[in-house]
Amino acid sequence: MATGSITKKPCCKCNKGSATFTCDGCHQSFCLKHTSDHRQELSLQMDNIGQQHDILRRDIDEQSINKTLLAQIDRWEKESIEKIRSSANEARADLKRFSEELKNRLNGLMSKLSNELRSNRESDDYTEDDLNRWINQLKEVRRDLGNPSEIKIVEDKPSSLCLIKTTKKYELQNNVIDLLSENVACFAEKFSEAMGPVVLSKDGCSAICTSRFGVPGSPTTYSSVCGRLQYSCGSYDLRFRLNTSGDSAVFFGILKFSQPLVDESSVLNSAYGYWSDGLSVTAGFCEDEHFQNIKTRPNDEVLLILDCSSRKISYIYERTQLRHEMKVNQEVCPLPWKLVVTLWHPDDKIEILNF
Repeated sequence: MATGSITKKPCCKCNKGSATFTCDGCHQSFCLKHTSDHRQELSLQMDNIGQQHDILRRDIDEQSINKTLLAQIDRWEKESIEKIRSSANEARADLKRFSEELKNRLNGLMSKLSNELRSNRESDDYTEDDLNRWINQLKEVRRDLGNPSEIKIVEDKPSSLCLIKTTKKYELQNNVIDLLSENVACFAEKFSEAMGPVVLSKDGCSAICTSRFGVPGSPTTYSSVCGRLQYSCGSYDLRFRLNTSGDSAVFFGILKFSQPLVDESSVLNSAYGYWSDGLSVTAGFCEDEHFQNIKTRPNDEVLLILDCSSRKISYIYERTQLRHEMKVNQEVCPLPWKLVVTLWHPDDKIEILNF
């Protein structure tokens, strides 16, 4: 019985028809001798990537505050008067914080890459595709490290003498800021829309109720205002200062961002939050009993924590450190959220505190 001959693939190095190994990475065939040589070439490339990784890790650790931006802040301070020195100090602190955030983010990426490189090297499990991917990852981190455009200096608000602060670049559209970053709201929350008898301050940080409560024939006594930010991920602390009469209360909480504002927004289906006298509101329904009776005093401060990641909000009454927490039903009040405040008593005031 005749048998057919078996044709062996030639070695891509010596072109001899005795190839015994085909590389899954480059899809080329090698003889026994050149299989060892090819693996040695990959090992050298792996060593080179490891060296680039170590150098980049060192450069990240040595990364400091951008000197050009710091000089810009210093020049502005020297040309300004003592009145705005506190603004310069705040800008420096923000710049340092943003630089640390960048360093921490890059270190996180490098730690993940370090583990992957070490694991694959120890198991001797990598191909050209892996090497190319790691090289591209190193290039991306290097590009981010050398690109300071994520941080810039902007004028905080118009005045005869402009103050400055350090911010990150977020897209502003229709005066709404979408917070999609890690845990830091880089722009201050402000009131941007109002319904009912209420007056907003020029800077948008406070609201005063102007209702004619108890006057026959007067229009609705409720008024509501909402913030300009939309909260999509992360956790955010919103601090307020209250000035209310002894028998009144202010509601502060959240609505789904697409929910239109009305005079009495605390009863809307997507409303979650707290009345300052210790009543909680879930899905527009106010609980019958106080979780604690609270008598606010002038200039009392409260903290509202929006935890988008855990889908919950929390209330802290600063004077007594009373804390309450509630889950938010995502079917009723889906992300993104927006801040909402409802007032009803004449001259009651709520102020957003941005530190």
